[in-house]
This record gives sequence, C-alpha cells and structure tokens, in this order.
Amino acid sequence: MSSRPRAYVHLALSMSSSTHPETAAEVVVVVVGCGISALTTAVHLLETFGSGRLLVGIYGDLTQLNQTTSCGCAGLWLPFHIEPQDKVRDWARSTYQRFLQDAENPDTGVRFVPAYQFYPKPPESLPYWHADVLDLAVIGRDQRPEATLASSARTESTAVADTMPSFPDGYSYALQWRTAVVDMPRYLEWLVARFRRLGGIFWNENSGEPPLPLQRLTDVVRRCRIPTTNRMTIVVNATGLGARTLCADSELRPALGVLVRVRYPMRFVLQVAGGPLGDPQYPTYVIPRNEELCTCGGTVLFDLPAAEQERLVQLSTIADHLEPEQIPPIARDMLERCRQLYKPWQNKDVALSVAEVWSGLRPVRTGGVRLELERWPAAGEANNADASRWIIHNYGHGGGGVTVSWGCAAAATELVRSLCETIDTASCGNA
Repeated sequence: MSSRPRAYVHLALSMSSSTHPETAAEVVVVVVGCGISALTTAVHLLETFGSGRLLVGIYGDLTQLNQTTSCGCAGLWLPFHIEPQDKVRDWARSTYQRFLQDAENPDTGVRFVPAYQFYPKPPESLPYWHADVLDLAVIGRDQRPEATLASSARTESTAVADTMPSFPDGYSYALQWRTAVVDMPRYLEWLVARFRRLGGIFWNENSGEPPLPLQRLTDVVRRCRIPTTNRMTIVVNATGLGARTLCADSELRPALGVLVRVRYPMRFVLQVAGGPLGDPQYPTYVIPRNEELCTCGGTVLFDLPAAEQERLVQLSTIADHLEPEQIPPIARDMLERCRQLYKPWQNKDVALSVAEVWSGLRPVRTGGVRLELERWPAAGEANNADASRWIIHNYGHGGGGVTVSWGCAAAATELVRSLCETIDTASCGNA
C-alpha cells in the first residue's frame, strides 16, 4: 500500500446556489476555525494531497478574520506557555523551517530578525529548542558573541555585538539567535489566498450570511450540508478557546494578553528572563510587526474574575494615533517597562506614537496541545459499514500557536492520511 493516497474524489469545486459545493467526494474534510491553526492545516492538506484527492473546506467567518486571536497576537516564533515539550520541539522546528521558506516571499509578511533575551546572570542552561535555530550565542554586556552554541550544520555564526541594542539596566548577559516575526494580518490574508488557489472552499461563502455559531462540533456536518454519498467525513477542530465549550474541555484556561502597537521600525526582538522586568504575569518584550509597527508587551493573566476579564478583553482600540488619555493604565505601564528595556526610547525627545491597544485570550491547555483522533457515530448511517466520521482535534496551543502552526498542521495531515488509507486499497493505492 502506498503511503501517498491517489485521487479519492471526482468533484467540481464551483459553488452551487445552495450553501455547499456539489461533489461526489469520497473524503470530505471540514476545518472549523479561521485562525493560524485552521488556515495552516487547510493549506497543508491541499499542498500534500492536492484538490483532486480530497475536498477541503473551511467553516469560518472570513469577515471576522481581523478579530481572531491569531491576527492580533505578536506573531513571534518562540515556544511560550505550550506543552508537551518533546512534541512542541518537533512542531516548532518544522514551523521554523517553513517560515524560512515563506520569508523568501515578501507577500507573506514573514521575516527573520535578530532576537535578544536578556539575563541578569549567565543563563544556567540553554532553551530546549536551542539547536533548532540559527545564529545562537551567549553574549556578555561588553563582549562579542562568545560562541555559536547550536551544533546544527545549518547554523551560521554571525558577529552581531557591534549592532546589537544596549543592555537594559540590571542585565549583563543575552541569549541571541535569529527568529521569525510574522505580520499576522498580512500572513493570514496570504494563507486565505493560497488556500483558494490550491482549490479550497469556504462552506458558507455563497450563503450571504456568516456561519452560525455551533452548539456542538458535530453540528458542522449538517450546517455544511455534506452529501451522504461520501465514504468519510473528517472534521478538523481548530477552534482554539472555543473548544472549551464545543468539547466541554475543562483543561482549557484563558490567559489574557494585552499588547500595544507602536509606530517604530524596530529591527530586532527584545525580551527578558528574570530580573527587574521579568515578572511572569507582566513579561516585557518588544517585537517587530512590520516595517512601520512594533508590538510592546505584555501580560499573561490567568483566572481573572469574569467581569474583570471581560473589561480587559474590550480594551482593543485601533487608530492612526491614540492620545495619552485614550491609552488604558495597563497599557501605559507596559510602555514604561518597554522604555526601560530599549534605551533609545528613554530619550525625552523620542515620542512614541501608539497606533493600537489589543487584548485577547490565549488558549492555554493544562494537559498540553490536543492533537488526536476521535470517532463519533454517524447518525442515520449505523447500517452503512463504509461510512465513517472522525474529528481531528488541533487546539490548546497557548501562547505558541504561531510557533507550532505548520508542525501541527503536518501532524494533522498525517492523521488524515492514515484515515484515508483505511478506506480500501482501491482508493488509497498507487495511481
């Protein structure tokens, strides 16, 4: 049996006058969600199988793309509040490699920049992902890079001490590496366009109405009006924090993040580990967004009272320029910490223009990322031995959704491949 399935379907991807495509697909995949995990999974499926091998559709509201947590987040490659470590490393490594490819296309909004994590003392150990990134070194306050510590043959040592930013007060060492920063609005739009070019569809697009909220995850099959002639339906659950309700998953915990977008062409990532700016609930960092904006952070606030969480979630404001009185206290404190982190901003002549205050909820999961198969009974098809319906869960990425996006997408694709191979050798054998 071949590990690469041949064509499963004969379909026309044009939308009919109803809300679903007319198709004779044997395998239909419905990706639920519209954030980075949903879009990368949908794109990876089509890149792997092609639109002639299975029908892939997204059930999500494109008009709300800019309201997703993915769109508002900082867009940094860095494992953050995400488990389990062994799997995260593999997923993050795959994503780093994909971002290296995407960075070659300026339309994606992906680029690689130097990153510096400052320490008050020499770091006792390197992060578990240290061998998977480029140009990693430990730097002292008055030193050039001491050594390139990543042993990968891909790593190129780069002397950056002459151009690196000044150390903030209270910090004497820095871990330096090259990391990906992603202009998330641009990248999500690029993913949508790529999904379309590859033959993907949006189930609700021709209905003229946004998709209705789901009470249960399995309702999506009825909402999409998937024909009963297909032999397998796979739902990819990439709903993020929404899975807490859809799956009754009590291990999901919202972690409130507040960010400030500043008009400043930052050239590198700055953050701290410990020290005076290293409060775990109020981490201090500056991350490039694009050529004009950078992101200042941040917060990681768990278990807030419902009313307080709702108040802070409503903070998001976008404008050409926010006046000081329009910036909430939590964001003003954040900017003051970032001034301490980046010394050029301490100059009284530097007036930072605030373009956005953003807040959102990270889907942190106590048991780690949920990426697994689940089968559910197909109502009305109990006597049809050939019909099967499956859910692939892909949620709970905490603060690392961007970091593991393509790695998790690849893992979900392999689960789809394994399911397709169970249909029969006629559908899944060599072409």
